[in-house]
Amino acid sequence: MTEKLRVVEKAVELSAKVGHVSRQSFKSLLEDKAKRTERLRWSELRNSGFFTEPKFIDDFEYLTLSAHGSTFASSIGFTPAATSGRTQVLHDEVAAQFAQWLERQKFIRSWTPEIQLKKSRGGVGLLFTQGKKRKFPDILFDLDVPGPTVRVALEIEISLKTRRRYRDILYAYTTLQGIDTILFVTRNDAIANAIREVMADIRFPESAITVLFANAEQIQREPGTALLKGKSRVWTMPMLVQWVAEKRTRAA
Repeated sequence: MTEKLRVVEKAVELSAKVGHVSRQSFKSLLEDKAKRTERLRWSELRNSGFFTEPKFIDDFEYLTLSAHGSTFASSIGFTPAATSGRTQVLHDEVAAQFAQWLERQKFIRSWTPEIQLKKSRGGVGLLFTQGKKRKFPDILFDLDVPGPTVRVALEIEISLKTRRRYRDILYAYTTLQGIDTILFVTRNDAIANAIREVMADIRFPESAITVLFANAEQIQREPGTALLKGKSRVWTMPMLVQWVAEKRTRAA
């Protein structure tokens, strides 16, 4: 497969996973990231027949799958996600860019977004122990560390929700087995603090599930140095992966 075709296939895969492919996310798929190459490949992608005309949110440019693109995505094993509205697109873009970065850095073995989790159900190793409401993470990823799987649920919180909604989210995680850590990526401290307050109110079992908080702007701008704030410790993603890997190696 040529580099050009590989990039097109990866763009189709990404769009199927999260509902769109942005120009910024597409750039990360390229081996040659020169501006001229980026413009050429993006133009080729737009004219490939797999995507619709570009959409814009201010200066944010993105493509969604055409009917032909959706058929191709299904043929390579990905159920296309539905096209989202403005707020959801920006929400999903934060998740997608972070997951792409984790994958490029080889910090994770794989990542699966919410739409794919809903389709696969138990196929990803999640077990719902009780209740009718089922909460799926925005993205689920496994750290690339020795030994048993270390599974992280990513929750992107761009807008402030009601306390009841946060209770529902947190209670859902207490019924979900197979999650080691929840990483809340929030737009601001007010959202993070609201989640922390609800955690305290319901006495969320942090001894069983580690909860970390990160700022969305930091995650997008410089994911390698963005702070992941836990109950008693602050990490960066490289520090966290290294710590878990070394802990597993010592225990082996």
